[in-house]
Amino acid sequence: MSPFLRYLYGLLCTVLFLLSISQVIEAIHEDQVGLNDWSLQFIGRPLEVLVSATQTGSSKSLAFIYSEQNVLAAIDTKHGEIVWRHVLENGENGTINSGVVLEDEVCVLLNRGRLLRCFDTLTGSFKWEKLFGGQDTHLGKCIAVSDSKERKAPNRIICANDDRIISFASRSGNVQWESKCAKAQKRLLFQSLSGELIVGGLVENKISVKRLSVSTGEAKNAGVDRSAIVHPSTTDCRLVQPASQVPPYLICFDSSTSRLFSHSTSEVADKAQKDLRLEDLGGIAHTTGDGVFLNSFPTDGLFSVSTNGESLLLHLSADGQIKLIKKVTGFYAGCSETDVVIVELADQIASVRVAKYDGNSLTPQAEEALTFPFSTSHGSLESVTLLPSKDVANCIRPAFLFLTEGDVLGLFSQGKLAWKREEGLARLSVTAIVDLPISDIEALVEEEFEEKGSFPVRFTKRLVSQGLQLKKILELAGKRVMSGLRIGKYFHKEQLERDYFNTQKIIVSATESGKIFGLDSRNGDVVYSSLLKNFAKPKDRSIQFYIQRTGAHAPFPSQSVLVGADKRTGNGLLYFFDCITGEQLDQPVTLNRPILQSGLIPVMSSNHLEAIFVLDSDLNLSIYPENLDMPEITAFVKDSLHIFDVCSKTGVARGYRVKLVNKAWKAVEVWSATLTTAGEAVLTVSPKRPHDFVHSQGRVLADRRVLYKYINPNLVAVTVQGTDEGKKPYLKIVGLDGITGRVVFSQVHRRARGPCHVVHSEHWVMYTYWNEKVRSNEIGVIEMYRGFEKPNQTYFSSLESFEKPELSSVAFKLPGFISAISDTVTVEGITHKNLIVALASGSVTQIPKVLLDPRRPMFPTQAEREEGLIPYAPELPLVTENIINYYKKVYRIRGIKTAGAGLESISLVFTYGIDLFFTRVTPSALFDVLSDSFDYWILTVVMLVMTIASVIVRHMANTKALEQAWK
Repeated sequence: MSPFLRYLYGLLCTVLFLLSISQVIEAIHEDQVGLNDWSLQFIGRPLEVLVSATQTGSSKSLAFIYSEQNVLAAIDTKHGEIVWRHVLENGENGTINSGVVLEDEVCVLLNRGRLLRCFDTLTGSFKWEKLFGGQDTHLGKCIAVSDSKERKAPNRIICANDDRIISFASRSGNVQWESKCAKAQKRLLFQSLSGELIVGGLVENKISVKRLSVSTGEAKNAGVDRSAIVHPSTTDCRLVQPASQVPPYLICFDSSTSRLFSHSTSEVADKAQKDLRLEDLGGIAHTTGDGVFLNSFPTDGLFSVSTNGESLLLHLSADGQIKLIKKVTGFYAGCSETDVVIVELADQIASVRVAKYDGNSLTPQAEEALTFPFSTSHGSLESVTLLPSKDVANCIRPAFLFLTEGDVLGLFSQGKLAWKREEGLARLSVTAIVDLPISDIEALVEEEFEEKGSFPVRFTKRLVSQGLQLKKILELAGKRVMSGLRIGKYFHKEQLERDYFNTQKIIVSATESGKIFGLDSRNGDVVYSSLLKNFAKPKDRSIQFYIQRTGAHAPFPSQSVLVGADKRTGNGLLYFFDCITGEQLDQPVTLNRPILQSGLIPVMSSNHLEAIFVLDSDLNLSIYPENLDMPEITAFVKDSLHIFDVCSKTGVARGYRVKLVNKAWKAVEVWSATLTTAGEAVLTVSPKRPHDFVHSQGRVLADRRVLYKYINPNLVAVTVQGTDEGKKPYLKIVGLDGITGRVVFSQVHRRARGPCHVVHSEHWVMYTYWNEKVRSNEIGVIEMYRGFEKPNQTYFSSLESFEKPELSSVAFKLPGFISAISDTVTVEGITHKNLIVALASGSVTQIPKVLLDPRRPMFPTQAEREEGLIPYAPELPLVTENIINYYKKVYRIRGIKTAGAGLESISLVFTYGIDLFFTRVTPSALFDVLSDSFDYWILTVVMLVMTIASVIVRHMANTKALEQAWK
């Protein structure tokens, strides 16, 4: 063999060897991916849907959406999947004010209306951006226009801010021309049918209109200024042209006054403002400022106004007069120069039809209606966007994207609902991980042992119960066979049931707008969703969610309550529902006052139900459900119920006791404390969890002494931010006893500020803050101990214990920006705790509690090393092996919810934000379960060999004993 062939053979063997190793390494890392975890990506509540009539180079039809959560994404209109997505900067710098789409790029105006950024439509890759001057404003506007009168594809982008207009070339971003204009509080930009650029401006007492050349930016008239009383922040305008030979009109609607008025863009037209109210047209009598939409159509003079699930189809005459044509419960959308698509909702059924309107007679000629089911959980329609199509008969069977009040984005195509996306899942504000009910067979097994009595009675009960179990097994088997023959799935469960280790649960979540979701923890599927009418977040507080009865108490259904406010009055509102099925249990309860505080009463009734108390702003206390007239509840409320409340505005903390006054419960203020001074504000209020498991009451030191923990279940951690005399920020954390108002501890961090996230558990408090001196995030840890003297009582009483704890505190630096933190929770609290940290980079990592021990010494002694203390280091390492979401990035995490499973070693973790992520973590490894790599075959062989060997050895021992006996 020649040297060259020998070299080639060696190289080939080396490559094959390296490829085999890489394949093995890949299998090691990816064999568990997606087994016990899942993640879901969302866009958020869409602000506008952008479609392009011409898309080249792609086999997919794309729609571009930007949302309230500062997300720009491309959606495949065929399947509803996200093709690409950009999560822009958080806060005002990333707020999208306007968006335009061209042939091969989509552009958004952000950074308070001063930055234009463009991306490739197919891949989402960044192309160019331009930062132009002007004052900070959120009223900037951009449109895509064509400088050709033949209405070809747009080839330039025109943007306007508070005082000037700029034209950019679409492909390069070069500035083509710039024009000054009068300052306005709200800017309007439109391109008329004649190809002119219509520039409008709204101020409180004037409407200005100017016509410019698209190609040069030169003014074609001197401008029109007319006096008008408008509210720029609540006024929306559209350009409507009554006829081809008539100058276009600006049609504006002021939602604060329900006024609809028209203004001609011609300087020779009548200068009188022509306006009217919607009720004068016999249309919508009540409007809200958050959900009013104007829509103009290609048909001459036609436009629509939509709000509260209703729409008015209106016509504008050549002299500026407005006339009502038709009112529907649904939405209008223009399809062609003569066709208008009408989407109506009635009795959970949506009907879609196309009406042809003649420009003169305005007589509708309705086509055949197409219907599809439309759930009430979607809410009313808010917008409809028709998808462009080259098919001439597109208006007969239109395809359109729709957005609903319940944040549902969907597509209607080919006469049916093609897909839908629950974008409300990107706006979750409160979550709970709830146990699933046991199966019917397991419930019958438990009933076997509940019967008490004589032996014959219990024996008979057991026989009957086992007969019922056999009957139930046969019924389930028959149902699964019939279901398999019908749908092809023989092992499909009709209802969620608890698994053997109680790792499968249902995740109950709610948004601030009153949308409730139930998610399956196995895969994130939406089990149920419902939209609550007139439900909203309280003005100064967050919504609360309480589980009054879990699904473990068969045959009683689970029950939970959502506490919020009435959208119209702001008074308290309670909604009771089954958190397993989502069914409403009782009628919603509306209070006469806003809610000040609420909570669970830890007294269980005979039907395993815990009541809740609600304290209103007049200090009247109510108990729900009202039919729970139990002496135990009355005794607890009278003797043991203490209520703690902190006002975030005034910084005043108050404690209340409850008394019975004139046969009604009344809260009486016992103590109050002012936590803030001038220039300070309360950031967070963090009480302990109601059921915080503490396994060990003390910590064993190296010299065998026990350092007892200070475990106060009534302790509340409050963080306050302020500014000192040198204008430097500082952060203060205060520990208050919620029963007596006594200050347990207080610490101040100089040159520190929020955002602040707090975890309060057992005898320690962890909190994050931004250290301006070193410009990094830090985690502060405070641990509290009683000392070495063992307390006599087996319970803690704030009224009897007045000693202050011994504090041990330290701070650690953590690389990256922290979005949320939480700690792991297990069934009995035996497993070591880990801190779950969500980073702004999209990673979710876990930090062992041993690394966050404030007793870590700089130079540990032999005794401290025996105790398990590791040397102190100011920086916490960000170990990549501890990132629990590996490459599944999750962004804008607002909260982390943890819960225990049936196994003590497993803790369930659910993170929610724009994205959702669920997984299992094992802080102390799976010490109560055999690992997946355990070799059962070797165990079987060893057991078999040991059994055979034991039989042989026993026989030999018996033989030897017999021989010894004969000697």
